[in-house]
Amino acid sequence: MRTIRPFALLLLFIASAGAGAQSTHVVKKGDTVLALSSQFRYPNATVNQMAHAIIHANMDSFGRRTSELWRPGTRLKIPDEAAVLKTDTKTADSYVAQVRKSDARYREAVALEKKGDMPGAVPAYLDAAKIGHPLADLRLGQLYDKDRTGTLPRDLQESIKHYQAARKAGVKVEDAERVGIGEKTK
Repeated sequence: MRTIRPFALLLLFIASAGAGAQSTHVVKKGDTVLALSSQFRYPNATVNQMAHAIIHANMDSFGRRTSELWRPGTRLKIPDEAAVLKTDTKTADSYVAQVRKSDARYREAVALEKKGDMPGAVPAYLDAAKIGHPLADLRLGQLYDKDRTGTLPRDLQESIKHYQAARKAGVKVEDAERVGIGEKTK
């Protein structure tokens, strides 16, 4: 019978402890949720389960323009396999489909706002927020708080509702002050 030496046992313990640890990834230009999910997917997980876990581990890391892309240089947390597998396949598939749909509507809203078409942008933000896009909720919170375009009336209850939805999803709401697309903070 073969015995395991204490040193070998220690190495085995260290290796197995590191295997389940959360790792990180520094975003490069063009990295997307699904590309990173494919890259880091665990053998027992689907791409959508991985995407679900990566999105939820990094809600405060998204750029203000989309939930599909992060800014280059952002350090993302890559959840361990146990965290990824906590979400069943059906739930992950549904969630990723919802993210893609809401993100398309959110991108449309941002593009319309950049063009100065706030009457078109607001319904798109509202649609994206209804589908569950946290950055749309953040933007609506800003617009209802202080809309300098005059498109929306100042409505603190609506503003608070959207800010709370964004916070609940993990988005940092640092200021209850409007910062528009392309505007600089104070």
